[in-house]
Amino acid sequence: MFGESDSESPRLSSPWEAFSTSPSPCPGLASSLSSSVSSSDIEAELARRLQTEVPRLVPEVEEVWERRVQTQALSLA
Repeated sequence: MFGESDSESPRLSSPWEAFSTSPSPCPGLASSLSSSVSSSDIEAELARRLQTEVPRLVPEVEEVWERRVQTQALSLA
């Protein structure tokens, strides 16, 4: 795509692809489309997946340390 050759490394899968694929039943909640699943069960499963599977942005240790040092310096001044 866009001039990429076959010799280039393949694209890595995105952690967001699970959320952009065609809708399908949650494997832990329903075994087929014909089974009935309540919306609260689906919401609970989505909330669980958002907490466990979605990558979180975490500040680097240096940034946290710099902020702590700056805060302490301001409180001493």
